[in-house]
Amino acid sequence: MEILRVNDLKTYFYTRKGTVRAVDGVSFSLKQGETLGIVGESGAGKTVLSLSVMGLAGNLGGEVVTGEVWYEGNNLMAKPELYTNIRGRKISLIPQEAAPALNPVFNIGFQLEEMLAVHLGMGKAERRARIEEMLEDAGLPDPALVAGLYPHQLSGGMVQRVLLAFALCCSPDIIIADEPASSLDTTVQAQVLELLRDIKEQRGLSIILIAHDLGVVANNCDRVLVMYRGRILESGPTSTVLTRPLHPYTQSLLRIYRYLEKGMGENNDIRACPPMNCEGTTESMGCVFAYRCERAAEVCYLKNPLIQNPDTERFVSCNYVYL
Repeated sequence: MEILRVNDLKTYFYTRKGTVRAVDGVSFSLKQGETLGIVGESGAGKTVLSLSVMGLAGNLGGEVVTGEVWYEGNNLMAKPELYTNIRGRKISLIPQEAAPALNPVFNIGFQLEEMLAVHLGMGKAERRARIEEMLEDAGLPDPALVAGLYPHQLSGGMVQRVLLAFALCCSPDIIIADEPASSLDTTVQAQVLELLRDIKEQRGLSIILIAHDLGVVANNCDRVLVMYRGRILESGPTSTVLTRPLHPYTQSLLRIYRYLEKGMGENNDIRACPPMNCEGTTESMGCVFAYRCERAAEVCYLKNPLIQNPDTERFVSCNYVYL
Protein backbone atom coordinates (compact mmCIF):
# COMPACT_ATOMS: atom_id res chain seq x y z
CA MET A 1 0.00 0.00 0.00
CA GLU A 2 1.29 3.45 -0.94
CA ILE A 3 1.84 5.75 2.05
CA LEU A 4 3.57 8.72 0.39
CA ARG A 5 3.68 10.04 -3.16
CA VAL A 6 5.78 12.84 -4.65
CA ASN A 7 4.88 14.20 -8.09
CA ASP A 8 7.07 16.44 -10.26
CA LEU A 9 8.72 18.19 -7.31
CA LYS A 10 10.98 21.13 -8.20
CA THR A 11 13.01 23.13 -5.69
CA TYR A 12 15.13 26.00 -6.96
CA PHE A 13 17.71 28.33 -5.45
CA TYR A 14 18.11 31.80 -6.93
CA THR A 15 21.72 33.00 -6.87
CA ARG A 16 23.76 35.75 -8.48
CA LYS A 17 25.02 33.24 -11.04
CA GLY A 18 21.54 32.08 -11.93
CA THR A 19 18.95 29.54 -10.87
CA VAL A 20 20.17 26.32 -9.29
CA ARG A 21 17.71 23.50 -9.93
CA ALA A 22 18.53 21.44 -6.85
CA VAL A 23 15.45 19.24 -7.29
CA ASP A 24 14.19 19.22 -10.86
CA GLY A 25 11.03 17.25 -11.52
CA VAL A 26 11.37 14.36 -9.07
CA SER A 27 8.55 11.82 -8.74
CA PHE A 28 8.43 8.70 -6.58
CA SER A 29 6.21 6.72 -4.22
CA LEU A 30 6.87 5.09 -0.85
CA LYS A 31 5.07 1.92 0.19
CA GLN A 32 3.97 0.88 3.67
CA GLY A 33 6.79 -0.98 5.45
CA GLU A 34 9.30 -0.24 2.69
CA THR A 35 12.81 1.17 2.89
CA LEU A 36 13.44 3.37 -0.13
CA GLY A 37 17.04 4.37 -0.81
CA ILE A 38 18.11 7.59 -2.50
CA VAL A 39 21.72 7.42 -3.67
CA GLY A 40 24.01 9.81 -5.50
CA GLU A 41 27.21 11.77 -5.12
CA SER A 42 27.47 14.98 -3.08
CA GLY A 43 25.51 17.81 -4.66
CA ALA A 44 22.97 15.51 -6.32
CA GLY A 45 20.10 17.14 -4.41
CA LYS A 46 19.31 14.34 -1.98
CA THR A 47 19.19 16.46 1.17
CA VAL A 48 17.24 19.26 -0.55
CA LEU A 49 14.74 16.64 -1.73
CA SER A 50 14.25 15.33 1.82
CA LEU A 51 13.78 18.85 3.21
CA SER A 52 11.37 19.70 0.39
CA VAL A 53 9.22 16.68 1.25
CA MET A 54 9.21 17.88 4.88
CA GLY A 55 8.26 21.43 3.85
CA LEU A 56 11.59 22.78 5.08
CA ALA A 57 13.34 23.80 1.85
CA GLY A 58 12.86 27.45 2.76
CA ASN A 59 15.20 26.97 5.73
CA LEU A 60 18.04 26.61 3.22
CA GLY A 61 16.88 29.50 1.06
CA GLY A 62 15.23 27.27 -1.52
CA GLU A 63 11.78 27.58 -3.05
CA VAL A 64 9.47 24.75 -4.08
CA VAL A 65 8.26 26.13 -7.40
CA THR A 66 5.97 23.25 -8.32
CA GLY A 67 5.07 19.71 -7.35
CA GLU A 68 2.89 17.64 -5.06
CA VAL A 69 3.55 15.71 -1.85
CA TRP A 70 0.60 13.41 -1.10
CA TYR A 71 0.12 11.98 2.39
CA GLU A 72 -3.12 10.68 3.93
CA GLY A 73 -5.12 11.93 0.96
CA ASN A 74 -3.79 15.49 1.16
CA ASN A 75 -1.41 17.39 -1.08
CA LEU A 76 0.84 19.00 1.53
CA MET A 77 2.22 21.50 -0.98
CA ALA A 78 -1.29 22.90 -1.47
CA LYS A 79 -2.06 22.80 2.28
CA PRO A 80 1.21 23.73 4.03
CA GLU A 81 -0.62 24.36 7.30
CA LEU A 82 -1.01 20.57 7.64
CA TYR A 83 2.74 20.26 8.16
CA THR A 84 2.28 21.60 11.70
CA ASN A 85 0.66 18.34 12.82
CA ILE A 86 2.57 16.06 10.45
CA ARG A 87 6.19 17.16 10.70
CA GLY A 88 7.88 15.38 13.62
CA ARG A 89 4.69 13.51 14.47
CA LYS A 90 3.72 11.52 11.36
CA ILE A 91 6.87 12.09 9.29
CA SER A 92 10.18 12.41 11.16
CA LEU A 93 13.60 13.46 9.93
CA ILE A 94 17.02 12.30 11.10
CA PRO A 95 19.18 15.13 9.72
CA GLN A 96 22.56 14.73 8.08
CA GLU A 97 24.22 17.25 10.39
CA ALA A 98 23.73 15.69 13.81
CA ALA A 99 25.20 18.30 16.17
CA PRO A 100 23.13 21.35 15.06
CA ALA A 101 19.93 19.31 15.50
CA LEU A 102 20.28 19.43 19.29
CA ASN A 103 20.03 22.55 21.44
CA PRO A 104 23.27 22.85 23.46
CA VAL A 105 21.54 24.80 26.26
CA PHE A 106 19.08 22.08 27.36
CA ASN A 107 19.59 18.47 28.37
CA ILE A 108 18.29 15.62 26.22
CA GLY A 109 15.35 14.83 28.51
CA PHE A 110 14.06 18.40 28.43
CA GLN A 111 14.22 18.54 24.62
CA LEU A 112 12.36 15.25 24.27
CA GLU A 113 9.77 16.33 26.84
CA GLU A 114 9.14 19.53 24.91
CA MET A 115 8.56 17.57 21.71
CA LEU A 116 6.09 15.20 23.38
CA ALA A 117 4.23 18.06 25.05
CA VAL A 118 3.85 19.99 21.79
CA HIS A 119 2.90 17.10 19.52
CA LEU A 120 1.05 14.70 21.83
CA GLY A 121 0.02 16.83 24.82
CA MET A 122 1.28 14.27 27.32
CA GLY A 123 1.43 14.88 31.06
CA LYS A 124 4.79 15.07 32.83
CA ALA A 125 4.83 11.52 34.25
CA GLU A 126 3.75 10.03 30.93
CA ARG A 127 6.37 12.07 29.07
CA ARG A 128 9.18 10.85 31.30
CA ALA A 129 8.13 7.22 30.91
CA ARG A 130 7.98 7.62 27.11
CA ILE A 131 11.41 9.28 27.04
CA GLU A 132 13.07 6.40 28.87
CA GLU A 133 11.31 3.92 26.60
CA MET A 134 12.44 5.72 23.42
CA LEU A 135 16.04 6.11 24.57
CA GLU A 136 16.15 2.42 25.44
CA ASP A 137 14.65 1.47 22.06
CA ALA A 138 17.33 3.62 20.40
CA GLY A 139 20.02 1.43 21.92
CA LEU A 140 21.12 3.62 24.84
CA PRO A 141 21.84 1.39 27.88
CA ASP A 142 21.08 3.87 30.70
CA PRO A 143 18.12 6.02 29.53
CA ALA A 144 17.73 7.92 32.81
CA LEU A 145 21.39 8.95 32.77
CA VAL A 146 21.32 9.95 29.09
CA ALA A 147 18.19 12.06 29.62
CA GLY A 148 20.15 14.22 32.05
CA LEU A 149 23.10 14.76 29.72
CA TYR A 150 23.73 17.77 27.48
CA PRO A 151 24.61 17.38 23.77
CA HIS A 152 28.32 18.17 24.31
CA GLN A 153 28.54 15.26 26.76
CA LEU A 154 27.50 12.70 24.13
CA SER A 155 29.78 10.71 21.84
CA GLY A 156 29.09 10.65 18.11
CA GLY A 157 27.36 7.29 18.31
CA MET A 158 25.23 8.44 21.24
CA VAL A 159 24.16 11.56 19.33
CA GLN A 160 22.95 9.40 16.44
CA ARG A 161 20.96 7.20 18.81
CA VAL A 162 19.47 10.24 20.55
CA LEU A 163 18.37 11.61 17.16
CA LEU A 164 16.78 8.24 16.43
CA ALA A 165 14.90 8.53 19.74
CA PHE A 166 13.69 12.00 18.70
CA ALA A 167 12.47 10.56 15.40
CA LEU A 168 10.63 7.72 17.16
CA CYS A 169 9.12 9.50 20.15
CA CYS A 170 5.82 10.45 18.46
CA SER A 171 5.41 7.03 16.76
CA PRO A 172 5.65 8.29 13.15
CA ASP A 173 4.58 6.44 10.01
CA ILE A 174 7.64 7.56 8.03
CA ILE A 175 11.25 8.30 8.95
CA ILE A 176 13.54 10.14 6.54
CA ALA A 177 17.13 9.27 7.49
CA ASP A 178 19.68 11.53 5.78
CA GLU A 179 22.99 9.65 5.77
CA PRO A 180 22.68 8.48 9.40
CA ALA A 181 26.04 7.96 11.13
CA SER A 182 27.94 8.53 7.86
CA SER A 183 30.48 10.69 9.71
CA LEU A 184 31.22 7.93 12.23
CA ASP A 185 33.43 4.87 11.90
CA THR A 186 32.16 1.87 9.96
CA THR A 187 31.39 -0.24 13.04
CA VAL A 188 29.21 2.41 14.69
CA GLN A 189 27.46 3.17 11.40
CA ALA A 190 26.63 -0.52 10.94
CA GLN A 191 25.23 -0.67 14.49
CA VAL A 192 23.00 2.37 13.94
CA LEU A 193 21.71 1.04 10.61
CA GLU A 194 21.02 -2.39 12.11
CA LEU A 195 19.12 -0.72 14.94
CA LEU A 196 17.09 1.27 12.41
CA ARG A 197 16.26 -1.95 10.51
CA ASP A 198 15.13 -3.71 13.70
CA ILE A 199 12.91 -0.81 14.76
CA LYS A 200 11.39 -0.64 11.28
CA GLU A 201 10.45 -4.32 11.43
CA GLN A 202 9.05 -4.05 14.96
CA ARG A 203 6.93 -0.96 14.27
CA GLY A 204 6.06 -1.43 10.59
CA LEU A 205 7.64 1.89 9.65
CA SER A 206 8.39 3.18 6.17
CA ILE A 207 11.86 4.66 5.72
CA ILE A 208 13.51 6.90 3.15
CA LEU A 209 17.25 6.28 3.52
CA ILE A 210 19.58 8.78 1.88
CA ALA A 211 23.14 7.62 1.23
CA HIS A 212 26.15 8.00 -1.02
CA ASP A 213 27.47 4.52 -0.16
CA LEU A 214 26.08 1.79 -2.41
CA GLY A 215 26.93 -0.80 0.24
CA VAL A 216 24.58 0.88 2.72
CA VAL A 217 21.82 0.92 0.10
CA ALA A 218 22.41 -2.72 -0.89
CA ASN A 219 22.15 -3.93 2.71
CA ASN A 220 19.20 -1.84 3.84
CA CYS A 221 16.88 -0.81 0.99
CA ASP A 222 14.07 -2.56 -0.87
CA ARG A 223 14.08 -0.07 -3.76
CA VAL A 224 16.53 2.61 -4.81
CA LEU A 225 16.42 5.93 -6.65
CA VAL A 226 19.66 7.06 -8.32
CA MET A 227 19.85 10.86 -8.25
CA TYR A 228 22.09 13.25 -10.17
CA ARG A 229 21.88 17.06 -10.48
CA GLY A 230 18.36 17.18 -9.15
CA ARG A 231 16.88 14.40 -11.28
CA ILE A 232 16.18 10.71 -10.82
CA LEU A 233 18.15 8.86 -13.50
CA GLU A 234 17.25 5.29 -12.55
CA SER A 235 14.91 3.52 -10.15
CA GLY A 236 13.91 -0.01 -9.31
CA PRO A 237 14.35 -2.90 -6.86
CA THR A 238 17.73 -2.52 -5.20
CA SER A 239 19.01 -5.97 -6.13
CA THR A 240 18.07 -5.44 -9.78
CA VAL A 241 19.51 -1.93 -10.11
CA LEU A 242 22.81 -2.87 -8.46
CA THR A 243 23.30 -6.13 -10.36
CA ARG A 244 22.03 -4.90 -13.74
CA PRO A 245 22.35 -1.10 -13.86
CA LEU A 246 21.00 0.47 -17.05
CA HIS A 247 22.00 4.13 -16.77
CA PRO A 248 25.66 5.04 -17.48
CA TYR A 249 25.77 7.07 -14.26
CA THR A 250 24.62 4.11 -12.14
CA GLN A 251 27.18 1.94 -13.91
CA SER A 252 29.91 4.48 -13.08
CA LEU A 253 28.91 4.58 -9.41
CA LEU A 254 28.98 0.80 -9.26
CA ARG A 255 32.41 0.59 -10.92
CA ILE A 256 33.85 3.06 -8.41
CA TYR A 257 32.27 1.19 -5.49
CA ARG A 258 33.64 -2.17 -6.66
CA TYR A 259 37.06 -0.62 -7.22
CA LEU A 260 37.16 0.76 -3.69
CA GLU A 261 35.93 -2.56 -2.29
CA LYS A 262 38.74 -4.45 -4.07
CA GLY A 263 41.43 -2.05 -2.93
CA MET A 264 43.42 0.72 -4.53
CA GLY A 265 45.95 -1.72 -5.99
CA GLU A 266 43.50 -3.41 -8.36
CA ASN A 267 42.56 -0.89 -11.02
CA ASN A 268 41.72 -3.10 -13.98
CA ASP A 269 38.19 -1.80 -14.48
CA ILE A 270 38.20 1.74 -13.13
CA ARG A 271 36.82 4.43 -15.42
CA ALA A 272 35.63 7.37 -13.37
CA CYS A 273 33.19 9.92 -14.78
CA PRO A 274 34.93 12.88 -16.40
CA PRO A 275 34.79 16.06 -14.29
CA MET A 276 31.79 18.34 -14.54
CA ASN A 277 32.28 20.94 -17.26
CA CYS A 278 28.92 22.69 -17.25
CA GLU A 279 27.18 24.85 -14.68
CA GLY A 280 24.17 23.58 -12.79
CA THR A 281 22.62 27.04 -13.10
CA THR A 282 21.77 26.61 -16.78
CA GLU A 283 18.69 24.74 -17.93
CA SER A 284 19.61 21.68 -19.98
CA MET A 285 17.59 20.74 -23.05
CA GLY A 286 18.88 17.20 -22.89
CA CYS A 287 20.23 14.75 -20.36
CA VAL A 288 21.84 16.34 -17.28
CA PHE A 289 24.54 13.65 -17.37
CA ALA A 290 25.43 14.11 -21.05
CA TYR A 291 28.51 16.25 -20.37
CA ARG A 292 30.07 13.49 -18.27
CA CYS A 293 28.79 10.44 -20.14
CA GLU A 294 31.24 8.45 -22.24
CA ARG A 295 28.37 7.17 -24.40
CA ALA A 296 26.70 10.53 -25.07
CA ALA A 297 25.45 11.01 -28.62
CA GLU A 298 24.12 14.19 -30.22
CA VAL A 299 20.57 13.36 -29.19
CA CYS A 300 21.63 13.32 -25.53
CA TYR A 301 22.45 17.05 -25.64
CA LEU A 302 19.26 17.97 -27.47
CA LYS A 303 16.53 15.64 -26.22
CA ASN A 304 15.27 15.20 -22.68
CA PRO A 305 15.49 11.45 -21.99
CA LEU A 306 12.37 9.32 -21.97
CA ILE A 307 11.09 8.32 -18.54
CA GLN A 308 8.78 5.41 -17.82
CA ASN A 309 6.02 5.72 -15.23
CA PRO A 310 7.58 5.67 -11.71
CA ASP A 311 4.90 3.16 -10.66
CA THR A 312 6.43 0.46 -12.85
CA GLU A 313 8.98 -1.93 -11.38
CA ARG A 314 11.91 -0.27 -13.15
CA PHE A 315 12.62 2.94 -15.01
CA VAL A 316 15.62 4.72 -16.45
CA SER A 317 16.05 8.21 -17.85
CA CYS A 318 18.47 7.65 -20.73
CA ASN A 319 18.24 8.17 -24.49
CA TYR A 320 20.99 5.60 -24.97
CA VAL A 321 18.86 2.77 -23.59
CA TYR A 322 16.09 3.51 -26.09
CA LEU A 323 18.24 4.12 -29.19
